[in-house]
This record gives sequence, structure tokens and C-alpha cells, in this order.
Amino acid sequence: MIDGIGHEQVLFFGFSANILGKLAGDLPDGSVLVVEEPDVVRKRDLHRLALSHPMVSRVVEREYQKDDELLRLLKEEAPAALAVVPGVEYGVTAAAVAADVLGLPGAGPTGGRVFRDKRRLRDLAAGAGIRNPRYTLVTGPEEAEAFMAEVGGSCVLKPTGRQASLGVQILSSPDQIRPGWSLTTDLEEGRVVPDRGIPSDVLIEEAVHGAEFSVEMLVTGGRPCFSNVTAKDVLPGRFPVETGHVLPAPIPEDLRSRLVGATERLAAAAGFGAGVLHCEWIVDDDPSGEPVLVECAARMPGDEIPLLIRLAYDFPFMRAYLETLLGRTPDVPAAPAGAAAIRFVPAAPGTVTAVEGVTEARALPGVHTVHVTPAPGTVVRPTHSSWDRAGEVIAEGPDPSAAVTLAEQAAGLIRITTQDASA
Repeated sequence: MIDGIGHEQVLFFGFSANILGKLAGDLPDGSVLVVEEPDVVRKRDLHRLALSHPMVSRVVEREYQKDDELLRLLKEEAPAALAVVPGVEYGVTAAAVAADVLGLPGAGPTGGRVFRDKRRLRDLAAGAGIRNPRYTLVTGPEEAEAFMAEVGGSCVLKPTGRQASLGVQILSSPDQIRPGWSLTTDLEEGRVVPDRGIPSDVLIEEAVHGAEFSVEMLVTGGRPCFSNVTAKDVLPGRFPVETGHVLPAPIPEDLRSRLVGATERLAAAAGFGAGVLHCEWIVDDDPSGEPVLVECAARMPGDEIPLLIRLAYDFPFMRAYLETLLGRTPDVPAAPAGAAAIRFVPAAPGTVTAVEGVTEARALPGVHTVHVTPAPGTVVRPTHSSWDRAGEVIAEGPDPSAAVTLAEQAAGLIRITTQDASA
């Protein structure tokens, strides 16, 4: 249990059952006050769901993503807060503003907005001398086509303010822009966003090809105190959704230093004060050896990376994160104790007719987690974002190679049979 935390002294913007579950045992009952959009509370039935988390005292319904409502809320509800946590991607800016207003550690007023807007992030990185691809905002297919013609090669089309790879496309031909425009602009996230929607522009970038990594960094008092590098695999083709991760990344120390150093420079440029960064990079064949920024989030990474870090480094990563937001310096390991990997379970689009092999996968020594979402009768969609994946396997090993091999072996035992509705 983290010392010194009392009733409603941890303020969450956005309800995350995942984060709350991972903090179970670290926070006393009634210590968390969750602020969530009224539409999201209704659609997710969050007052009922909160009963499963004794640390949650209340769920307060406010349109906190509106600045005036946020400031009104802070005057009425948050004077006792000791820490402010962005529970979800769409709570990052509000959490940063709230921490700043309350005089608490956080991302800072610049960081809270830069890390929620991919265009602002590109501008900040360019000003800090961090490698960027060529990029510009576009308001319609014609502007995107003109940019692609200027680049003379493949491009990435993405919304500036969404999550989970939603709407991200790699386009290899101008002919794909007009028919694909709506896949980037007409996005539906259902239960996790307010009915009024999430404002977002459209960014087009020159595509960069190479090995992909992310850096997970804890920062306290404006100084990094823990860094990990994760190697990731992505689907080939138009929708570059991750298919797996392994950490620590099996790379030379000089490359690790370049990736961590670039993340440190980005954090410094944003004035990032406290919390976690999940920063994605591509390492291409440029002679400089400097990585190219993909994007960066100022909240807990998804894809169970926090769990992978806990397994590989043998320390409570989520607890350490909360300690940074309390203004403390957490006790962190100097080196990993082993390795961990996740592999996402593939499934062909269609109606599920059978799910097999889950029990066998769970029985393999070293397999930590097996989770499969679809059940017979449900529909599997094409994998266009992280939300579309069918499940995952998490495995531990003494080194990255062993962890990946086991995760792939376990994932290979799972068979999700589907029937194409058009067949």
C-alpha cells in the first residue's frame, strides 16, 4: 500500500478498469475519485462497474474535456487531490491542466496538449531537432493527393487526435486516397467517447520504413528515472496494427541509448514534469543512425506493455508510475531480470464458428496470460485498429528470444474458425 493517501486524494480523468485493476492493493478503499464524461458513464454503466473496484469512491459525471467544465469541476471537487492520473488517452490534457491548476506533478501545460495532438507533436519535435518525416495537415483528398505527388512515394494518413491506431493507413498509391479518406475521418469508438465526438484533424506524412520500437519512460521532477525499450512487429500492408511486442528489445546498447536519448530530448522540449511517456520510433537505414519519431503518448501504454515491464523487470511498474505523480522518486531496477513477450491471436474476418486450443496454450510452462475475445456466434472484423484484434498471449522467458518463441508457440495453438458471411 502506498503511504499517505486518503479519501478521494487520487483523481482519475477517464475510467480505466485496466489501470485500476493493476493498482489493486496499492491504494486504500475510497481513495480514488473518477471523473468521466456523462455519455461514457451511461454507455459503459460505470457506476455499476466501479463497484468492482473498492478503491473508487465515486464516479463524477462531467464534460471534463471542455475547458470551462474542467475548471468548474476543479473548484468543486478536487481540493484534496494529491495526484492526478490520465486514466485514458482522452483524459491526458485534462489531467495535465488539473495537475497544473492544483499545483501537483504532471505532464505540464505544454505536454498535456502536445501529446494529445499529432500535429503539435510534429512541430515540437521539429523545433527540438528530432527526426521527423515530411508532414502537413490536409482538409480533403485533393490536398492529400498533392502532398503524395510531392513526396513521390508512400504516405501515412492519420487522424491527429485519436487512439489505438484508429484511422491510420499506409497508402502506396494516390488512387487509394479518395476511397480511403472516410476510413481516417469517419471513426466510431462507441462506448468510450462522448456522443458529441472527439475533435480531430487529418495529418499526412511521408512513410518511413524500418524496425519499430517504443520507449517507456518514467519521469519525476522533470528527470527520467526509468526507461525500457520495446521491440514491436506490425501487420504488413495498409493497416500497420501491432502483432506483437517483446521487451527488453534485443538490440545493441548504442541503439538503445539513441532511442532513450531521443525520448529524453522530446520530454525536455515539452517541459514534461512527471508521469509516463510511451514514445514510438522507427529506425531506418539513414546514415545518421537517429531514430524517426512516429508518435508519443503521455499516458500508460496499451497492449499490456505495463504488465510485460512488470514481468521482465520484476518490479511494480504501475505503482512506480503513481509515485511519480505524487512527486516521489520510485525505487526502480537498474536492469531487467528476464524478458516478456506478447503475441496477438490472428483470426480471419467473419462469424466465429469455433474457438480451440485455449486450454492447451494456457498449460505451457512460462505462459502468463491467454485471452481470447470472440466466442462462437460473434463477428470478427478486419484488423484496421487495435480494437479489432481477437486476443493475446503473454509469455515470460530468460531472454527476449525465449519469450518470443514461447508466446508464438502458445498463440499458434489457438484456432479461431470463422465463416465469411459473403461465402
